[in-house]
Amino acid sequence: MARVELSGVTKDFSDGVRAVDELSLEIEDGEFVVLVGPSGCGKTTALRMIAGLESVTDGVISIDGRVVNDVPSAKRDVAMVFQNYALYPHMTVFENMAFGLQQRRMPKREIEAHVVEIARLLELEPYLKRKPRALSGGQRQRVAMGRAIVRHPSVFLMDEPLSNLDAKLRVQMRAEIRALQRELGVTTVYVTHDQVEAMTMGDRVAVLRGGILQQIAPPDEVYRHPANVFVAGFIGSPAMNLLEATSSAGSLNVAGLSLDVPQYAHLPGDRHYAVGIRPESITLVPEGIAARVIYTEDLGAEVIVHFLLDAPALDTAELSEVEEVEDDAVLTRLGVGGDGARVVARLPASTSVSVDERVEIALDRDKLHVFDRESGVAVERRGESALVA
Repeated sequence: MARVELSGVTKDFSDGVRAVDELSLEIEDGEFVVLVGPSGCGKTTALRMIAGLESVTDGVISIDGRVVNDVPSAKRDVAMVFQNYALYPHMTVFENMAFGLQQRRMPKREIEAHVVEIARLLELEPYLKRKPRALSGGQRQRVAMGRAIVRHPSVFLMDEPLSNLDAKLRVQMRAEIRALQRELGVTTVYVTHDQVEAMTMGDRVAVLRGGILQQIAPPDEVYRHPANVFVAGFIGSPAMNLLEATSSAGSLNVAGLSLDVPQYAHLPGDRHYAVGIRPESITLVPEGIAARVIYTEDLGAEVIVHFLLDAPALDTAELSEVEEVEDDAVLTRLGVGGDGARVVARLPASTSVSVDERVEIALDRDKLHVFDRESGVAVERRGESALVA
């Protein structure tokens, strides 16, 4: 087991691209940390630097107190599981799992004992004589994991290992990987772009954007207390809604209503903010904020309803954390677009609404998040509040 520490780690490629920018992380012995973010955010590059597959431009990487910047990958005592399994097609399952131990010149009997032990743990014993082409995707992934586990490394590094599996198998493998890691107690760094994997598997989640760490915290804290607009919009499906707001005499003016929100009563008056609200914190009420239904998604256990409010949309030109996003679909997820403000609600399955229907909604004041318009950083909350229409 080992503690992994990254201190001010930066990676510049020869074409001038900075993939990772002064990344600092402390991963405790036996901890499962997930690096998550959109494509190109630097998460895989960070993982490859820990593995020794990429050089470090600046900063320090240490494993179990030993600086490994110049230590070859083979001598770092880490094992990596890749997205594409990287199995040898001409070898059997046993031979694939034994290969690393053979390279270490371990005695044959010890190799066989280690491989059989891990094969039993991963339920691969019936397949030891098969070749990869005769296995399912889930079985191949288990073999790739077994090849890493059999070496008993200090650190597991996993680079989107489930992305090639179908949805049902991903759910199963998520649970299996997490249970296995807890049983083995091995320090694990796991990379994914799938926020569901991040939220359900990690002891802590590190959210990256453009090579810069945005927030690292337990999953529940990242969800309930996002550090900035980017984290708020990236974590959660559907994403957090963002609305235009101004502060005035201890209240917030949101969607045309003046809301008394005690936890933000300390905000100075006459300033512009972005207010966020999670879809599950929006409800239908007899009297509230006027809205029109523009789209519904019946998911069986719940209904996702998209509304257009009779209120101005958020002006993204002043919100630096949003204006850099070029994808219009992302802006829609962040509650931006159309002539009015667009919001998404997660409602009970019994909800009955239709497109173009006029309804009224309420926001749970205690679940409001306020972000600075210029920096996108979350504003400090104080005190308590309640449901407001």
